[in-house]
Amino acid sequence: MTVIVETTSYRAPLALHGIDAISGADVGDGLVAIAWPQGDPTSARTAMCSPVSTLLGFGTLPGLHSQELAVLATNAVPSGPVLGLLPFVVTVTDTLGRFLPEAMVVKAPVAAPVDVTLYSAPARPRPPGWATVYGEVHVNLAGTPAAWALLEITDGTAAYRYQTVSDQAGRFLFYLPYPDALPSLANSPPVGGGIGQVTWTLAVTVNYEPGVLSWPASPAPAGPPDISSIRKQHQAGIATSGGTQPSSGGTLSFGTPLLLLMDVVSA
Repeated sequence: MTVIVETTSYRAPLALHGIDAISGADVGDGLVAIAWPQGDPTSARTAMCSPVSTLLGFGTLPGLHSQELAVLATNAVPSGPVLGLLPFVVTVTDTLGRFLPEAMVVKAPVAAPVDVTLYSAPARPRPPGWATVYGEVHVNLAGTPAAWALLEITDGTAAYRYQTVSDQAGRFLFYLPYPDALPSLANSPPVGGGIGQVTWTLAVTVNYEPGVLSWPASPAPAGPPDISSIRKQHQAGIATSGGTQPSSGGTLSFGTPLLLLMDVVSA
């Protein structure tokens, strides 16, 4: 008769869940995630993609061995971490060019997957049937790119509200569902030019405050700042012919991309 006197339990310290900021769809293919203890990039580890899901998982991380493996008494259930959490710098890049690179600090081990919201890169191919809003944001008068600004677009309703981030050159891209259901076209052929004449008024706000941006490593690496610091930026003013305004408007026509070029005054 075999008697089990102890069991070795294994717990992965960190998993990442990629999410498309616009569609909410899971993203796993093409992503590369790297993590290292804060202050020690020489100990970087690369995540593996799950064979059964889109999760990116780190099997081990430096300094967490005692929490990844635990010897349990018979019939015992693995408990939570017994040691303090350790901060890790995590970067996520898309080898397929669809999403902007992202950086963050995560304290591990973490029991549940960490959500990583992914924002469209300027060169991302357009999904069929989606609206396109794209453009650039620059710093007022200076003409320099408003890099890593947080932009939000809305049609004035709480239900239609989406965010994206500008890249290092100040370029941004939204691929969006059209704001609401298209009106019925009772006439055949349609009067007034048809479906291409259907329009919506959109408003864009820009959160830009470069002084609050921080980079996970010191000195700052070439790459994006911590995503949490991007989200902490306050709303900037948008320079128009009528003075500085809190938002910029544009008219979206069905099937036609909307281009927005904006100068911002930092918060």
